[in-house]
Amino acid sequence: TALTHGILGHWTYFPRTIDATPSLLQPLEDTFKMQLIPMLFGTEIPENLRTVLALPPTLGGLGIINPVASAAIFFQNSKYVTEPLSEGIIRQDVELQRQIVTQQSKRCKEVHVKMSRHYKDLVNEICDKVD
Repeated sequence: TALTHGILGHWTYFPRTIDATPSLLQPLEDTFKMQLIPMLFGTEIPENLRTVLALPPTLGGLGIINPVASAAIFFQNSKYVTEPLSEGIIRQDVELQRQIVTQQSKRCKEVHVKMSRHYKDLVNEICDKVD
């Protein structure tokens, strides 16, 4: 949807590129909780449902991330994936372009698996609270 693929991509850019403290992202989360989500549902929602909405749509959520909870993960993943490229740039290494692309591709896949596990763990936590 336009929300998950357009707007949220812009909102996740900042935490992916800057090691921000959660307090810097709290106003954005407050806006999500007090304005965006009530506008979508017609009412405020409890915190446990907020966690569900942060899940990706493939796991039953809406993909409306909690920037405070996810900023550190986004930054660590971004730093990990781009590390081979950053190191190549610092070394001015023109010859290893293919190797850098291969390393980044491998790391992207690793991050995808890691995030899938992370979200499945969140689903299990939610289910445990419901039981």
